[in-house]
Amino acid sequence: FYIGFGLELLDDYTCAVEAYDKAQSLSIASPALFFNRGLILLRDLHRLDRAVADFAKVIELDPNYLEAYFMLADSYD
Repeated sequence: FYIGFGLELLDDYTCAVEAYDKAQSLSIASPALFFNRGLILLRDLHRLDRAVADFAKVIELDPNYLEAYFMLADSYD
């Protein structure tokens, strides 16, 4: 998870998504993981389908994660 965040800070978005994918494959179900990956997918890689799925997963894991609702709505804008 932290590797993905570090790669994101270095603007290496493709590798950051791969690191988040790896963390998810290790059964890390952190809302922040899905949120951060969703942001990269939406804003930097323009992968709307995957971004929407990630924001929806955040809401499933933590219904009080308000930023996820905002980004999900923004995905459709």
